[in-house]
Amino acid sequence: MAFCENCGNQLNAGERFCTNCGTQVAAAPPHPAAPPAAPAPPPPTAQQEPPQPMHSMGSAAGGMGAAAGGAVGGVMGGGTGGHPPQIQHAPMQQMPQQATQQQTGTYDGAAEGQPPSAQSIKDMFFTYRGRLNRKPFILRGFLLSILSSMMSTVMTEMTEASSVVMHLLALVPLILMVVLGVGGFMLIIRRWHDLGKSGWLSLLMLVPPLNFFVLIFLWVKKGTDGPNTYGDDPLA
Repeated sequence: MAFCENCGNQLNAGERFCTNCGTQVAAAPPHPAAPPAAPAPPPPTAQQEPPQPMHSMGSAAGGMGAAAGGAVGGVMGGGTGGHPPQIQHAPMQQMPQQATQQQTGTYDGAAEGQPPSAQSIKDMFFTYRGRLNRKPFILRGFLLSILSSMMSTVMTEMTEASSVVMHLLALVPLILMVVLGVGGFMLIIRRWHDLGKSGWLSLLMLVPPLNFFVLIFLWVKKGTDGPNTYGDDPLA
């Protein structure tokens, strides 16, 4: 609805002059039509590839590995028909029964490279049963002699001191010397057993200077072959 700008009279649609005052009515500029709204672009969708199944990837990798193996095998082995070279493992040879047994050292009571246990020390030095051949008799006898000399030196130094405490501590190496003497006497008994003789002959070692010749005899005399009354042959 429009009105006259001069008198304010209501104008009808399409009139160019006011019917009251005759004033020309200015034509109202047409309202421009709103441009149609542009359609919103669709949201971008990420082009994600569907994950391949593990077995498919494994099959592809296996196929590639087989192909590469076939190519390398064909070049290096003079042609293997496209198949990778088969590595043949040599069968493990069984070790002899003697190699699987416990290896023994010089003192045949402890394994080589391992410290001897209390039981092995007892079997080597502090038993009168069984037989003992020449080599371990000589080696063990020398070992006991060295240890006994060391204990004697220590005991002498302690007894020469002016302290009462040192005199009391001197009993320790004295006791150790007695223990070493018992071990040496056991070796002599077993050595007589190896000769097929009674262990009571070891009492000859208490008679000087006969003990020196008895010791030389035990060093050089070979034991009886095969088992005897006191046990099996240690060299068998």
